[in-house]
Amino acid sequence: MTARRSRKATDRDERRARAWGKAAEVIRRFRLTEPADLDIERIARALDAEVEDAELVSAAGQMIVNHAPANAARRPIDRVAWIRVSRDIRSRARRAFTIAHELGHPEQEQGAQD
Repeated sequence: MTARRSRKATDRDERRARAWGKAAEVIRRFRLTEPADLDIERIARALDAEVEDAELVSAAGQMIVNHAPANAARRPIDRVAWIRVSRDIRSRARRAFTIAHELGHPEQEQGAQD
């Protein structure tokens, strides 16, 4: 195996480990014990993201982030992010996956900066 390929595999393994670790944190934080306990929209709101249906042309979902400073005064109704989900998605499972996928982007970006 070449050094370049080995580095790619190592990076992939690190990203995967970080994703599993974050998933474990969410499971603990929200005390999820059964799949039926998973309310991804409630989790999104708890993470300061609002979910809304939208007309999206070429995507299932989209996250829009408010880059205001973390220490800025915020009202309870203010959100850090909005997750837009395509109105074309009919399946509840696909909708939940799309929301979870969008929630993962900030974690992925944070990991890339570390």
